[in-house]
Amino acid sequence: IYPFYVNEIGLHTKIMGKTISFPFLTAAKQKEIAQLQSSSIYKQINSIHLKQNFINSSQEEVAYLRIEEQLQNPNIQKKILDLEQIIKAKICTDVPNAFWERKQHIITLSYEKDFNEKQIPTKARPTQMNAELLEYCKKEIQSLLEKKLIRPSKLPWSCAALYVNNASEKEQGVPRLVINYKPLNKAPQWIRYPIPNKRDLLNRLYAAKVFSKFDMKSGLLSCNPLIPCSQICGFDLNEAQEARKMNQSAKIWIPTNVD
Repeated sequence: IYPFYVNEIGLHTKIMGKTISFPFLTAAKQKEIAQLQSSSIYKQINSIHLKQNFINSSQEEVAYLRIEEQLQNPNIQKKILDLEQIIKAKICTDVPNAFWERKQHIITLSYEKDFNEKQIPTKARPTQMNAELLEYCKKEIQSLLEKKLIRPSKLPWSCAALYVNNASEKEQGVPRLVINYKPLNKAPQWIRYPIPNKRDLLNRLYAAKVFSKFDMKSGLLSCNPLIPCSQICGFDLNEAQEARKMNQSAKIWIPTNVD
């Protein structure tokens, strides 16, 4: 008989437009009437909520069905396949280029006052390696060349390179190549925080919604020093001298410590 309402006479409800009453046999107390009225209200509220939930779930099902129908459209399927190919080519390949095409923030770093081109460190003492490590080094250099992450260099700048095999490297199963850039830090003047153009930086942040620790650490303030020693850095190995291309998302400053 829900929904119904209660008064001093009894319970009343409407069925097919007709009012039906159920009178009390004895006079009801006001407390009992209030309890019946509250019970009726709660039932109505619960019924409304159930119907609203049912309507919402039905609307979601209809929306999902519409999406499924739209996905069957040949034009949309073609766009999805094209997007998939772009993601594979730019992000999921061995040499992703999605991070190499970002806008660079170029700044100018001057040399120290007492520094001149004749003081460029053209030679670095090679690090001794055993036969196994040397063979691994050759393979890694060849792999980096094939991926176009490094290229042969004729620059006069030179830094020493070595392999580190600490606990973390042993856990990964491969040693880590480390380049000592300390000699290069003697050439440019020290600027602790070379900030790019403020307006350009704010334009990049305006539409951004997701930030990672990597972006907050180096990506948002990524500046490429416009000096010969920083764009391409050479490093000496026992039987090879290559140049590693600096990633556009590299650190702001040439590291003062060995990595």
